[in-house]
Amino acid sequence: MARTISIANQKGGVGKTTTAINLGGALAELGHRVLCVDMDPQAHATLALGIDPDALEENPTLEDVSDYTSDSGEGRWTVEEAVELSVPMPVISSALFARFASRQKTSPTMQAVAALRGQFGGHQVMTVAEGEKLRDEAEAGVKSADAAQRKAARKEKPPSRKAAAAKAKKATTAGPASPDGKG
Repeated sequence: MARTISIANQKGGVGKTTTAINLGGALAELGHRVLCVDMDPQAHATLALGIDPDALEENPTLEDVSDYTSDSGEGRWTVEEAVELSVPMPVISSALFARFASRQKTSPTMQAVAALRGQFGGHQVMTVAEGEKLRDEAEAGVKSADAAQRKAARKEKPPSRKAAAAKAKKATTAGPASPDGKG
């Protein structure tokens, strides 16, 4: 049964965003499906979750953005290592599996995810035609895991080591999640 939890207060700086993000994360860790809707024009919850809203401002109708979301390998590698080391990673695992689910059917939600990943992570954003072509290929099946990886590699452009290092350095010095530090 779906439930809606709303966190509201007219006063600023009382922890609404922090509460919403942490409550959403805790519920997701417990296995619940969670959708956080950021109604604040300052988009602090969106930014705190690592999403750059500029991706949607550049193309608000998501015209010709496929909902097929590719993965460049980082999430897959992280989940594989987590399994190997017996470290729970439910949020990253869910994100990776959501990408896999995006390859199943058309989804406006996954169109938004693809656009946001393109803006935030520099991942390739495919057109609808490119996504459909990959779905058709997936339906035809693959002969081996190596063949599947080769097919996926055609559309995925991993960042250079230099770009990844610069991004990691920037992330370690980013400071608070919101500009005012209040979450």
